[in-house]
Amino acid sequence: SAALTAYSIDQSPVSVLVDGGGLVDAKGVDSPGVLAQSVGSTVDVQVLSGTVQAAGANSAAVQVVSGTTASVTNRGTLTSAAGDGVDASKATGGATITSSGNITATAAGAAVVRGSPVADSFTATAGALKGITLMDAGDDTVNLQGTVDVTGAPQFDGGAGVDTLN
Repeated sequence: SAALTAYSIDQSPVSVLVDGGGLVDAKGVDSPGVLAQSVGSTVDVQVLSGTVQAAGANSAAVQVVSGTTASVTNRGTLTSAAGDGVDASKATGGATITSSGNITATAAGAAVVRGSPVADSFTATAGALKGITLMDAGDDTVNLQGTVDVTGAPQFDGGAGVDTLN
């Protein structure tokens, strides 16, 4: 199970705030650092400081599951040893991901950001990205603004659709 879980089954929005400079550490298989899930509403995860890490196989640092839209804001450090940095693949209404912190996901098949099957947006304004970015289907946009270290980011893949890399 996840180190930090927020879940709604009654169509209520789910919000998770990680702040205070601490550490959220998940170690098991299929155990994300933060799991935010809403069956019929929005999901919002904000990592304003500190580190969220996952070490187990198939374990994202942050995983969002939503029947509508999802948003993830990262100002800290997201790290996964064997999974994605941010996994939004189950956000059926799309995802908006912003980062001014660091995101690392370098295991084979893992992604810094894994987008949903519809239109997504990923904006990085600072920090470092280490690993590939896989946006999936839909008309996706990736914005690299400011000073973003992409020396460890060998690939940005928009998937099927009309995609934009700025």
